[in-house]
Amino acid sequence: MNQMLVTAEPRLTYLRDPMADPRAFAMLDLERIRLDLSEGVPAEVVAGWRFCHPLAEHDHLVIAEDPVNQRVLGVLGALELATAREPFLLMETAFVIPRLRGQRLMRRMMALVMLRAAGSGPIPQVLAARTASPAWYRTLRAFAARFPGAVFYPEPADGVISLATAGLARRIAREVCARLRFDPGTGALRGARAVCGQGWTTPEAAPADPAIAALFQQVLRPADQVLSVVDLRRMTEDTVTNEARRIWRAR
Repeated sequence: MNQMLVTAEPRLTYLRDPMADPRAFAMLDLERIRLDLSEGVPAEVVAGWRFCHPLAEHDHLVIAEDPVNQRVLGVLGALELATAREPFLLMETAFVIPRLRGQRLMRRMMALVMLRAAGSGPIPQVLAARTASPAWYRTLRAFAARFPGAVFYPEPADGVISLATAGLARRIAREVCARLRFDPGTGALRGARAVCGQGWTTPEAAPADPAIAALFQQVLRPADQVLSVVDLRRMTEDTVTNEARRIWRAR
């Protein structure tokens, strides 16, 4: 059962480009990660876990573990990509055990990736993710809300999407899944689960928020994913860095 007791603050291990770094790759126990994260998940669900990019191929990888029993609690993998106009981080792989969802763990993992990426260049100011998971969508939305001036796309309630936001989403969609039809009005990537894989997923209850429920149950079809974008470009790099540090340091 996936009801392990988390006995202390999770330990986060950051790995940069494991495929290019033999020392980082040696630390990456892929089988243990899969076994720990699949505990308590129905076998038929685990059998459907398919990925565009194996964990070792991510540019940034964070593994969360219980420091006492060494069980893996979550994983976050990101790719450094760019449109013709701007660089962005694609949060390609994200999973936290169900009992820790909605807490600060994934937010801290995302902030750590941003801060470590800033060690070799500007701090990322555009983050994106493909998902069919309402839980991951809510996490991204809540993460954006921690940054004053951030723009999150797509907001679940009906509303007018600015041309700048729609244009950014379109450019990212072109880089992430160029073969797929993209609906900028809703963020839907048609057929993305079939083409790009559905990644780490577990059964989820219907979202309590009716607007989010409508997005995932009425707008998206079973083979679709939604492209979510966190746009921090209205903020200065210093402000983004300081907010990311606050999120990372939160206990």
